[in-house]
Amino acid sequence: MAIYCTADGTWGVDYRDEFGRRHRRIVGAKEAALVILGNIRETTHLTRHAVNNFAAGEALTLIDARDVYLAHQPISDTTRTHQAERMHQFILRAGVTAITHVTPKLLDQFMLERKNEVAPTTLAYEAGVLKRWFHWLAQEHYIISSPAQKLHDRQPLGKPAHVLTYQEERALWPELRNWTRLKIMIALDSGLRISEVHALRRNHIDLIAQTLSVHARPGTKTRKTRVLPLTHRLAEELARHCAHLAPDSLLFTFGGKPMKKGSDFVKKLWIRVQFHFRFHDLRHTFATRLAAVTPNPHVVRDALGHALTSFADPTLPSVTSRYVHPSMEEKRAAVLRMEEITLAALAQLDRHDEQTNQEAEEKHTDQDQKPEEGEDQTTAVNTVRKAFGLRTTKKGGTLEQTKNQ
Repeated sequence: MAIYCTADGTWGVDYRDEFGRRHRRIVGAKEAALVILGNIRETTHLTRHAVNNFAAGEALTLIDARDVYLAHQPISDTTRTHQAERMHQFILRAGVTAITHVTPKLLDQFMLERKNEVAPTTLAYEAGVLKRWFHWLAQEHYIISSPAQKLHDRQPLGKPAHVLTYQEERALWPELRNWTRLKIMIALDSGLRISEVHALRRNHIDLIAQTLSVHARPGTKTRKTRVLPLTHRLAEELARHCAHLAPDSLLFTFGGKPMKKGSDFVKKLWIRVQFHFRFHDLRHTFATRLAAVTPNPHVVRDALGHALTSFADPTLPSVTSRYVHPSMEEKRAAVLRMEEITLAALAQLDRHDEQTNQEAEEKHTDQDQKPEEGEDQTTAVNTVRKAFGLRTTKKGGTLEQTKNQ
């Protein structure tokens, strides 16, 4: 395999195919001959690699195929361990050892068995792992084609967001104490994610300006720093909580260390409040309530920290949307209006419950004071009998009993 130059100055490529037959190709320029030579060498290398892998695949076991696949994947050790566990479940139940004996029917039978053992999300994850595994083996020519092409690896749709009603919010507050109360209030009145709540520090809160700063952090959804106005009740709660904290202290810690998984307390509230919700549903509740009090959708976008690429305002061109920046006064007015409506709704619920309880007490009192059947009649008869010096009847006696006496 080489290039050559003829007597008239034209260049060509001399090479042999996979069957050993010799070929010559005249291309003209030297640069073109070098490019064609490189392409032929790459094709020859891939062909030899495919032939070698296909020959090795006939004797390759599932365990060896798993190890080869994981060794070539640019993934972390934790992900590699998780995928190895999922693949090991299939290896144990496959009933075959060679990868060439794996069929689509065998994979469907395995997924049917796992369907009764794991959650739908886990089942979709396992199907995705197997699908990528066999696709890579087919791409590297260890097998002719992937038997896992038709595996259903799409994640099931999650439950829709639960927007809390005012009645549910009212039932929630008596069950909260200290830091759990503050977390819930921050999410309801500022719309922060749980990771953003855990990253809050004392110097992120300005009690004089009544603002809260959410700083951008790499590797998270918080890619842009934003400043949010505080509601009156949230400002009071933060003032009490931050009174004895150092300027750079985290608002929430566990054992002196930053909190990572701090939303498990929500599940413990389900039984006491008699309804289910996620911590992220509080962010949906904040967005819904804020959108109801402001006609400017950019106020909601800016408060939630969403990017312009994920936000579409049908009333404005996409380029114009990039030049719309809601002011702090507009955001503060919307947040305070939202708080005003929330507090009014909670107060109305309190008055309704007080009125209901008062009516129930009055009804109970009237029932206690109501005389028993025949009591008025017996009292009147006894009054007459006393006037004539006769013996009185027992309480509850009837007129017939009195006549007999």
